[in-house]
Amino acid sequence: MRKEFLYGKKIKEHREQRAWTQEQLAAAARVEPRTVQRVEKDLTKNPETLQAIAGAFDVELDALRITRMFADSKLVRAWLVTSNRQFVQVQEAHPWQSCYRSVIAPLTEEEQSQVDELLKRVFCDREYIEPYETELWPNRNSIGERWVGSDGGWGRV
Repeated sequence: MRKEFLYGKKIKEHREQRAWTQEQLAAAARVEPRTVQRVEKDLTKNPETLQAIAGAFDVELDALRITRMFADSKLVRAWLVTSNRQFVQVQEAHPWQSCYRSVIAPLTEEEQSQVDELLKRVFCDREYIEPYETELWPNRNSIGERWVGSDGGWGRV
């Protein structure tokens, strides 16, 4: 586990409790207003700046600190996967490992035409059926038979 110390939220809370502006806090701590903005957004953790702000509030620096614990993670193994089939094979071979990062690459012209053809086949009947014609949408009966359209009619497959 890794510890991270954050100060921004508590500094902002202390400033707002006193009804101070960022400029007033900056003047009291003898820092620039932009520095107060950065500290409140946790963009800087300069020890001298934090101590000056704690002094302006007349509190210990620990009173302004929030401690967060983060789990350490490390890359155990990586695979270069260039197709869906390879991805499935890796997932099946290593089900206990998470595949959480992927890179999306443009399709080749051939792959794009395959995708277009597949989409055309999947949605071919949809353009002929109106949304309100729900009785014509494909469904399954109690036995699991599928009803599909053929030549303008619907029949069992």
